[in-house]
This record gives sequence, C-alpha cells and structure tokens, in this order.
Amino acid sequence: MDQQQQNTTAMRRPLLVFNCFLLAVGTCGGPLIMRLYFLHGGNRVWLSSFLQTGGCPIIFIPLLISYIHRRRRPRAQYSLNPSEPTNSTEMIFMKPRLFLASSVIGIITGFVDFLYAYGVAQLPVSTSALIRACQLAFTAGFAFWLVKQKFTPYSINAVVLVTAGGAILALHTSGDRRAGEANRDYIAGFLTTVAAAVVYGFILPLVELSYKRARQQITYTLVLEVQFFMSLFATLVCTIAMVINNDFQVIPTEAEAFGLGKAKYYVILVLSAIIWQSFFLGVVGVIFCSSSFFSEIVIAVLLPVTEILAVIIFNENSSSFQLGFFAPPNSTSRYVGIWYNNIPSQTIVWVANRENPLKDASGIFTISKDGNLVVLDGDDTVLWSSNVSSSSKTNTSARILDSGNLVLEDNASGRILWESFKHPSDKFLPSMKFMTNTRTKEMIKLTSWNTPSNPSTGNFSVALEVVSLPEAVIWNNDDNVYWRSGPWNGQSFIGIPEMDSVYLSGFNLVIQNQEYTFSVPQNYSVEEFGSLFLTSQGNFVQSYWNPQERNWNFNWIAIQTECDYYGTCGAFGICNPKASPICSCLKGFKPKNEVEWNQGNWSDGCVRRTPLKCINSSAEGDEFLTVERVKLPYFVQWSDLGLTEDDCKQECLNNCSCNAYAYENGIRCMLWSKSDLIDIQKFESGGAALYIRLSYAELNDARIEESNMTQTSNSNVDGKDKKWIDVAIAVPVTFIIFIIIVISFRWKYTTRTSDDERKGILELLKEDDMNHMIKDDIKHEDLPSYDYEELAIATNNFDTNNKLGKGGFGSVYKGKLLNGQEIAVKKLARTSLQGYEEFKNEVRLISKLQHRNLVRLFGYCMEREQQMLIYEYMPNLSLDNLIFGSSKHELLNWRQRFNIIDGIARGLLYLHRDSRVKIIHRDLKASNILLDQDLDPKISDFGMARILFGNEIQANTQRAAGTYGYMSPEYAMEGLFSEKSDVYSFGVLLLEIISGRKNTGFYRHEQALSLLEFAWKLWMEDNLIPLIEEAIYELCYQQEILRCIQVGLLCVQRFVNDRPNISTIISMLNSEILDLPSPKEPGFIGNGRPCESNSTESSQQNLNKDSVNNVTLTTIVGR
Repeated sequence: MDQQQQNTTAMRRPLLVFNCFLLAVGTCGGPLIMRLYFLHGGNRVWLSSFLQTGGCPIIFIPLLISYIHRRRRPRAQYSLNPSEPTNSTEMIFMKPRLFLASSVIGIITGFVDFLYAYGVAQLPVSTSALIRACQLAFTAGFAFWLVKQKFTPYSINAVVLVTAGGAILALHTSGDRRAGEANRDYIAGFLTTVAAAVVYGFILPLVELSYKRARQQITYTLVLEVQFFMSLFATLVCTIAMVINNDFQVIPTEAEAFGLGKAKYYVILVLSAIIWQSFFLGVVGVIFCSSSFFSEIVIAVLLPVTEILAVIIFNENSSSFQLGFFAPPNSTSRYVGIWYNNIPSQTIVWVANRENPLKDASGIFTISKDGNLVVLDGDDTVLWSSNVSSSSKTNTSARILDSGNLVLEDNASGRILWESFKHPSDKFLPSMKFMTNTRTKEMIKLTSWNTPSNPSTGNFSVALEVVSLPEAVIWNNDDNVYWRSGPWNGQSFIGIPEMDSVYLSGFNLVIQNQEYTFSVPQNYSVEEFGSLFLTSQGNFVQSYWNPQERNWNFNWIAIQTECDYYGTCGAFGICNPKASPICSCLKGFKPKNEVEWNQGNWSDGCVRRTPLKCINSSAEGDEFLTVERVKLPYFVQWSDLGLTEDDCKQECLNNCSCNAYAYENGIRCMLWSKSDLIDIQKFESGGAALYIRLSYAELNDARIEESNMTQTSNSNVDGKDKKWIDVAIAVPVTFIIFIIIVISFRWKYTTRTSDDERKGILELLKEDDMNHMIKDDIKHEDLPSYDYEELAIATNNFDTNNKLGKGGFGSVYKGKLLNGQEIAVKKLARTSLQGYEEFKNEVRLISKLQHRNLVRLFGYCMEREQQMLIYEYMPNLSLDNLIFGSSKHELLNWRQRFNIIDGIARGLLYLHRDSRVKIIHRDLKASNILLDQDLDPKISDFGMARILFGNEIQANTQRAAGTYGYMSPEYAMEGLFSEKSDVYSFGVLLLEIISGRKNTGFYRHEQALSLLEFAWKLWMEDNLIPLIEEAIYELCYQQEILRCIQVGLLCVQRFVNDRPNISTIISMLNSEILDLPSPKEPGFIGNGRPCESNSTESSQQNLNKDSVNNVTLTTIVGR
C-alpha cells in the first residue's frame, strides 16, 4: 500500500502541472476571445454563455482513452483503491449522489456563465480581470466555511492585498470601453462581473466538497465525468435560454455582419468553446490534485498575464482619445490631430496645423524652447504654435485628458496655459464649452473643414451669438447668417423643437460677468453624447458611434428642410415645410413683389396691407394676432419691464415701432421694434407663440376670414349638389373650347407663310436681331473676340481630321493658336435655329462661371455669318469615350471613377448653390463631361441651361430640350425643370459610370429595358454586384461602390421630392451622412415606358398623342 501511495503522489505531480497548464490557457485565452467576439459585432450574451461549457463533448476523448486503457490493464493497476469493488469494464464510475451534486453545480454554473458573459460584453478585459482578482477573497471565505480550509498569516496577507489592489484598480479603469456604451450599461457589466465572482467563489469550494462527500473513490477519470455532467447541465440551461431568446436563428445573420468576416466568426465560436473547456477542466483537475483555494491562487496569479495580453491585443489604455499624425482620406498631406482611440473608423476631433500641412513623412510635434507646443517640418520651420506667453519658458508640459482636451501646463504652478478646447476645429465634445464674452468680444466657435479631405478652415462657423438674447448661429463666410437656433429660454433653444427629446435635453447656459457659457450636462459621457459636428457643407449635426452597426448615426440635424435656412421667406413671411408652397405672408401682410413671389422668389418678403394707427386707447386701436408654435424671428430685444404677459403687451402697444412681442417664462418679455420679422418657421410641436401687431381693421378682416373658412368647411356636405351642377356645366364648355382651339391651330398651320418666306425671315433674324442681341450680351461679359482667320489657321481650315465631334448645334474642332495654346472650337451650324439660342445662352451663362469642374470659355467669334465659341482643349475628350465600349475603359479604375463622380457633383453644387445665379444644366450626360489630362471632370455644353431667379425652385418650358435616357420624368412629360432634374440626370450618369453601360443600351435585353430598371431589379434582389463593371470591381472597394449605387438610385427616384439635393448627395458620397434611406422605384424614362402608365396599351396611346412639350433630342458628341 505504501508503494501505491508513492505511485499516486508521483502521478499527481505531473497531473497537477498539466491541469495548471489547461487552467492557464483558459484563464488567459477565454476572456480575450470572448471580448474579441463582442468587440467586432457579436452581441448574443447567452450564446457566449453557451460557449463557456458547450465544448464538453471534448471530454469524451480522454474518457474513451481511459476506458480502453482500463480494458487492457488489471483493476489494481488503475484504481487508487484496489479494494474498491469497481468493474474495469464500466463506462461510467459516477454514483447517483455525485451525479446529483454535479447537476446542481452545473445549473448554477449556467447562470454564472451568463453573468460573466454579460460583464465581458460591457467591460474591458483588464477591468473584468481585476474584478476576478477579488474572487480570491470569496473563494477563501467559502473554502474556510465549506471544506475547513486552513490559512497561514502569509496566505491571509496575500488574499487581502490581491483583493484590495484588484478592487481599487478595477474602480479606476475604463480600458477599451466601447464607444457608444452608456454609463448604465458599463455599471451593469461591473455589477454582474462582481456577482459572477461571488458565485464562482462559492462554486469552487462546492466542487471540492462534493469530492469529499462523494462516498466513492475519486479518480481523475471520475473528475472528468464530474466536469462533463457539470458542463452538460450548464449547457442545457444556456440552450433553453438561447431558444427563448431566438439566438440560434440570429447566428447566421450575425456571422454575415461580423467585423472580422463570416469565416472568422465561426472560428472564434469554436475556439471559444475549446479554450473555455480547457479552463473548466483545469479548475476541476487542480481541485482534484490540490484544493479549490490553490486553483483560485493559480487564477489570480495568471490575471496580470491576461491584462498584459489585453493591452497587446486590444490596445487597452485609460484614454478615449489618441494624439498623433494623420493624413485625411484621398490626401497625402499630414497633420497633427486628436481622434477617438476606441473607434475603428478614424474620426478626427481636433487639428493643430490645419492651415499648414506637412508635405512629406517628416515632422515633429514637440514643446519649443519658449514653452509652446509647436509642429515643425523637416527643416525645423514652425508650421503651427500654441503661441502663448509663459513666464516659465521651458518649464511646461503637455498631456491629453480623458475628455479629449490637449492642455499645456505650467509645471511650477500647475496652471493651464493653453488648451485645445478653447481653439476647436469642427467638433464639439461633451466637456467643451461654447463661450461668448460681450465685454471682451472673445468667442469660442467651431469652424468647418474646407472639404472632407482638407481640414483647412472652411466657409462655415458656429458659435453662441449674443445681441440681446443668446442663440446659436451658423455663419457662411463669417458675416452671412446661414442658420439660427432661436433664443435660449432657460432650458432649450426655442427654434429647436428636438431639444425637448432625450437626445438634446438638459444643456446648460450660464451667464456670469457678461460671459455666456453653453455646455453639455456632466452626466453625459463621450461615448453617449458623441459630438456636435459642423460639416463642410454647413450643416450642424449631433452624431454618436453605434457599436453594433459600427458606424456613425445622427441624433439630430440642424438643417433638414428649406425652411431651416435663414430668412427663406424674407421679412414678415412664415415658412412651413409641410405646406406647398412653403412660404406665405403673415396674416395682415402681402407680398412686396407679387410677380417674384408667385415665381417662388420669396427673398423680398412681405409688407403690411394696412398701416398701424398706433392708437392704444380707442376701441379701434392696434391689436395682436396670435401665431402658435413658431420659431421666433431674428433681432429680438429683451425687455426687463414686462414682468407679466400683459405688461409685455402694453409695452409693445406704447411703442409705435413695435411690430410684435412674445412672452416665455424662462425669458419673459421679448419685443421686435424697428426691425422686420424675419426667419419665422412653423413647427408641428414646440416653438413659442408670437403676437403680431395689426391694425384693428386688418385684424377684424383676419377674424372674418377665419370664420368664413370655418363656415366653408362646415358647408362642404351641403354643397355637394351644387358641385355636381358645376361639373355638369364645366365639362361640355371645356370640350367646346378645346374644339375651337384645335380648329384655330389647324387653320393657322394651313395658312402659314411659304418655306422661302420663312427662310428669309430666319436669315433676317440671324443677321440683324440675333447678332445685335448676342453682341450686346457679350459686351457685358468682357470676353475676348477671335478673328475668323485666326481660328481657321488654328484648325487647319477646319479640317475634318481635327473634328472632335458633331451635334445638333454644329461641329467641334481641335485647334492650336500661334502662341501654342490648344483649344476646342465649337462652330455653330448655319441651319440650326436651336443652335443660335444655345449659342446666346452658353455665352451668357458660362462666361459668368468659374469652377474647376466646369469647362472654361476662352472667347467667341462672330464673322462671315459664323458664330463660334472657343474653349480650353480636353486631351482625354469626353467621358463616354472612356466608359462605353472603348478599349480604354479598363484604364479608369474605381478611384478615378469616384473622383469623376465627386467632381461632377461639385460642379453641379456650384451651378445650383454657389454661383451668382442658380443654373439648371438640363442636358447632363456622359458626352457632356470632358476630362482633362489628369482625368478631372469638367461639365460642358450649357446651350440648354436655364437660370432660376431668386428663390425660384422650378420653372416650366414649352420645349423640353434634353437627351433621351437622361431626362427626369416631370421634365420629359410636363416640361417642369428644377435642380432635381439635374439630380436625376446625375443619378443616371453615376450608374453608367459604375456599370460601364448606357441607360438606353438595353434594347431587347432579357432582364430589363434600361439600366435604371436593371439596377432597380438587382436592388430588389439585394444583389448589386452584377451591376458593377468587372474592370473596376475589387473587394476592398465593394462597400464604397455599393454606397454609390444606392446614392444613384436615390437620385433617379420617380418623384421630385424624394430625390436629395446635390449638397446632400456630396455628403452621402463622402460618408458624411452614413445612414442612407432606401430608394423608391425610379422613373424609367428612356426605356419606352411612361412613368405613370399601368399598361402597354395606355403607354402607346400616350406616346401617340400630340403635346405642347416638344422633346428635342441631342446627339452624343465627343470633344
């Protein structure tokens, strides 16, 4: 027996080492791989719980080996107790008593697995590891109670130190806390991990107790059986929970969206099950060879290794932000900036040298000899400096705070000399403050980037403006108000109804010593709040990081409709985004310019119908009309005399120049005197009540009008019979008028002038009226005039070998002037009446336009009855030559095509928004996009372009001129055009660039009759890859290309109001707007089917009918 005891002791030593190894693998690897699952998009807590014990079938391998081994050896050689009546051929040694204990412990373990998995989902590995260090104390306590564990002073001291140290560190770390994770989730994860540590500290001594009370000899084979049944029952608990929670159905979807890919998702699940099973096998093995207390000591010793691995793998540290050098997308320039540390998509929140980038890989960010922060290039030239005066000189230091604030401190006094929060870029973080001092004129404001790829100061800025009452204002070019929030009422800005929601509530505005400070509530974390972001297009948005979707989502957007732009409806106008038209005059007012107003140009605003009498004592004095739920107008004056609403009303009546008043509890009396009421917007909810001063007669008329409207509404039912009578009269009268009009037109055309006379009239028009008209226009444009001989020499007498293309207007020739300048000459055909109009139009428009994405006009020629335009020459000709059926199309990779798409969009933005007049191109197509030597796009051919005046949003034409396949439905069918018509054409062009196929090139195609229909069909099938031209498809660009296809489909939607404007399109293309809406069905113009037709028969009938909107089709022309 002594020999057997020695053999048993000798066996347990290597067995203890082996189980310590298994425990080390599980302790270090289990939390890391589980955290990896959660960090990259996994969010199924019960699935993670299942994986902790779901690898129990692995135990069958050693059990089977043990069984085969027992079958081949005598009983006395494998049993630790030879007298035990055990049959070596038994598959299972476990008796009911031990089976019951194992099943109970397994069920408890299943719930503990959930607690621990939930904690790992919310906490960094380093934090959860530190909490688990506290588990040593719980294990020691329960071991003392359950199995009478004995302790030495050294062991007690070690338990106290490890537990106290782990607890203190765990309470002061945030590690790789996921961006977007709320404080409540983080705290819940902390508490569940503590709970798991407590219960698991109880389970380990309980396992040891079950060994002691088993009433049978404990062998290692029996230990494996105990572990198998414990894991089996724990897995059953988790499986039931997964079924209830529908986790099994979600696994395939989660795998598709997993950040590391579908294959790695399943690899992580399998490895997780194996590693966690190693942990549990190691635990029960160490308990068998030693004790539960020793197993917990091993776990505690391995925790620092786990933390070190977490730092290496997940880059865990205590900061949410990182400072360093970066290069923006599509740029080689380098900057010093600050970005989020724990967000996979690099998001810059502050830039130092935004005006002076580094041009190469050299550069240093350091503290200079005078104690300032500086950015130096390779030649030690200062590109940026904090530029503060410090008496400490070199005794300064810099650090980045958890809030993202970079501070420069005086080491002697600890005083902050400079901080980035007082010199922000385009983002407002939770701990920042908007500050405006009316005494010193000091102001902290955000300034936009120039473009998403250029951090230099853009055109837009936002800050807290204080004239009489504080309000947030966006300026365009520092002096033009672009958007305003309305005045602060003590709790929110009146012009932002969303500030009553959970996202924008609770902001603070403190006024002290003429200094106004606006800040975010202290209970908001960086992850919860995200940031307020001023885009390069001038929009102000609140965004937050969504860890599940792994992208930025928007809580709030300042400019969502046309009414959000400042002063859309002019003075005394009110804007309602739900109305059509959106602008109307306030009651008692009329348009200042009726003609312009009816055309949609509302900038002149409105004027009073009846002057004020300025009498407040008589029965017919001025009164006030109430307008509810509005954004209060600009230029408010605060009055401290109006303590009550009646006082405020009386104060306005006593002032003859007072146009309106408002009364809010947080502000009290607001007056508008000696100023027009401008930038009033109607809200569905929120806002404030505005009391507009009207003369008694005007107010009485307004009340009568409202009463009449009510009576009209109530009499609708009674008037049904009268309506039928009106219809019975109107229909035959309309038919008779129609017959008369048709006969008149027929008579006119049968008696028209002969062809010879008509030609003579046209020639007269050409030589006299047209030439004088065009020359008069050109004189105002200061365009140089070229001689006919000069152009003939440049083009080799207009040789056909120099012809670049031909269209309905005439031909285009390549030429070279005597000074070496290469040019393109557009020569107008003498027989083209349409060409004369286009010539005049193009000269009048393009001479006023200057943009890198518009073709440049050098001059003109009007000699020998010839009209010619001279342009810059584009060596790569037009876009259609490179993307449609050319051997050169493979030369355009995706990056070049995206640059072309972005350039075309920016050219349209200039035409629609940024030029002196709003211009609608009306003929945007591939052949009208020219490419320079760098393949940068330039929009050309403005012969069909039209100007929209003022705030005119659309116009009508009697001649719908355009190109088959590119015209929007409303333009082709009704002659209505607007900037959304160009958006439709841009969408068609975008899809053509991606697919390399013409919209109209699908005749007799088996799947669709047009590119739009083909793209829509693939969208509905969720299979857009076949739309992408093979030459440009690369997996790394797939998401960007698919995003562009979705933008293209949004542009070609059938209805005008569904299409985005061009500034929104640019934001979508450049991922400034990440959540794109789903497109609606396109208008299939250009495929032989009308937009609204429901049958082939009706379609054919519609095509055969005469229409006043005669469609002019142009031929594709190369440049």
